Amino acid sequence: MRRYLQEVPPLHKPWIGSGEALLEMLKMICADNLQLVYVDNLKKVLQYSKVDSFKDSFKMYTRIMGHFIWWQSRPFGDFQRIVDLADQVNILLATHWVALMMAMSFLRKASTKTNNDSKNA
Repeated sequence: MRRYLQEVPPLHKPWIGSGEALLEMLKMICADNLQLVYVDNLKKVLQYSKVDSFKDSFKMYTRIMGHFIWWQSRPFGDFQRIVDLADQVNILLATHWVALMMAMSFLRKASTKTNNDSKNA
């Protein structure tokens, strides 16, 4: 994976700043601890998006994987609340997650290349 992450371009600084500001505003409307933890996970991903080196890219990749693990390990009741389309805050959290993942699609490409290389080895 090192080979692919070394080629990772940094995100544009205005995108990072806008993301941080929007997450701070979103935090103000969170109704409970589950939503606040979700926002904090997104903020940690953004924190590592200030890529300056392979090491930072790898931290960002592991932080994203950490969020996936957190999300998938929720008790069923929490999971139902996270995906509840009647809760506007949860919808906003999900759209921020999708936007963040779209901006960081280069990590997914690096992961896919690594997986393909290991299958072909």
